[in-house]
Amino acid sequence: MPKDQLDRTMLKKHEGKTDEKIRTSEPHTEQLIKAGVNVSAKVNDRTALDMAAGIGYSSAVEVLIKGGADVNTKGRRGRTPLHGATYNSHNKAWLPAYLKIADLLIKNGAEVNALRRGLGVPAKTPLDECWNKEGKMPDLLRKHGAKTAEELKAAGN
Repeated sequence: MPKDQLDRTMLKKHEGKTDEKIRTSEPHTEQLIKAGVNVSAKVNDRTALDMAAGIGYSSAVEVLIKGGADVNTKGRRGRTPLHGATYNSHNKAWLPAYLKIADLLIKNGAEVNALRRGLGVPAKTPLDECWNKEGKMPDLLRKHGAKTAEELKAAGN
C-alpha cells in the first residue's frame, strides 16, 4: 500500500461495527505506522490526525501521536486537529471521546490559541469552535490558557 494512503485506509467505513466500537478501536492504524506509512500525508489538505480528531477516533489519535503525527499540523486556512475536536464536541453522546482527544492533543503540545481563518468570517480559536461556551470542553481549554479570538485581539495578540 502506498504510504500516502494512510488517511483513506485508516478512516474507511467499518461494516458491522457500532459507532462506539469504531471510535474506540482502530486496529489497522498501528500496523500501518509500523509498516512505515507517512503519518503526515495529506488527502484533500487534511492529515489522518486531523480527520481522526474531527470524527472522534480517540484511539487512532493516540496511536498517530505516538507514531509522530504533528499535533499542530494546519490544514486549509489554519485549521488544526484541536479545532476539529472542539467543533464537533457539541454532540453529548460523543463528548467523552472529544474530551479525550482534546486532552491528548493539548498534552502533546497542541496550540490552544491557534487561529483558523475563514473566507469572509472572523478568525477562530479552538475555544471559538465550541458551540457552547460553558461546559466540559471550554473548561478543559480554558484550564490550559485558551482564549477566544476576540479575547486575544483585546489583549493585543
